[in-house]
Amino acid sequence: METTSGKETITVLRRLIAYAEKIFQLSKDIVTQVSDRREKPRISTAAVVKSSLVLFWARLGSINAWEQVGRAHFWKRWLEEPTFSADTLGRVHAVLDAHGLRQGIHDVYERLKRNKVLPDYGLGVVVLDGHESHASYLRHCSGCLQRTIHCTF
Repeated sequence: METTSGKETITVLRRLIAYAEKIFQLSKDIVTQVSDRREKPRISTAAVVKSSLVLFWARLGSINAWEQVGRAHFWKRWLEEPTFSADTLGRVHAVLDAHGLRQGIHDVYERLKRNKVLPDYGLGVVVLDGHESHASYLRHCSGCLQRTIHCTF
């Protein structure tokens, strides 16, 4: 994400946003699950969450960085509403519903696992069926159902 020119950064950011919209349906499925406790919001929660995602993706260090980059026409088109101040961003984050955020993160994780993007790290589960197609005399004791089976790997 960190490149030498600002134009290349915007190009990479646009590609990342396009990927998130295509694979995760970010605006339609993920962001719409997040709500807050405001009575009559002038700025939608979805716009605030999308702005926060971009701050994270672009590795901007603080909410105040939004004041500098938020005025560009790019944001008005993607957010589909006028931009807002860093104070608004902070106030809305203070009243966000945690359950909606958790559900959105879970949906993204589930989609990444389904698309085999995340590595297993050897934590996958293998189930072996212990069915025997024939009888064996290798028993623990006479009349016992427990068998001693020696395997070599």
